[in-house]
Amino acid sequence: MTDTAHDPLHERLERLERELGWWRRAGVALLAGVGLLGAVAATVRTNPDEVKTQRLVIVDRDGRTRAVFTVDDGDRTRLTLADRDNATTADITVIPGQSAALSLTRATAQAQLAAAGDNGQLSVGTSGQRGWLVAAPGGSSVGLGNESGKPQISLVTSPTLPPSLLLADRDGNAVWKAP
Repeated sequence: MTDTAHDPLHERLERLERELGWWRRAGVALLAGVGLLGAVAATVRTNPDEVKTQRLVIVDRDGRTRAVFTVDDGDRTRLTLADRDNATTADITVIPGQSAALSLTRATAQAQLAAAGDNGQLSVGTSGQRGWLVAAPGGSSVGLGNESGKPQISLVTSPTLPPSLLLADRDGNAVWKAP
């Protein structure tokens, strides 16, 4: 009988079994590593460089709308911000080729800053326009009105005409005018 400890075939078989065990352990470790890498990659959030949408609505944790950013059917770009009770709002509106305006509202009080064409306007008031300042290349004006929005005092300047001052009654009828 031959000695199995020195049999070359038996030695070769033992070496192959050891190598096969090593490759099995390496394969299991490789699969575990790939699985771990996949799990980590699935939990990582990427931040996109760009978000494209026509309307973005931001709500608070109670589901109330707090901000709306949109381009409407009239091609106006608008950003509206509101407090939780919708009592105070800020609104920025841009109308291509026409105007841009910032409007701040609290209950019935409103302040507005607008630019239309070459004109700029600042107005402060309640439900009706009560005061305004207009600056334009063709002239400027300052006015104070009543609750119905009718001017009671206005001062107007022009690059070609003398300045004028108008005092009016509550209905907007001129009481005194210069010149």
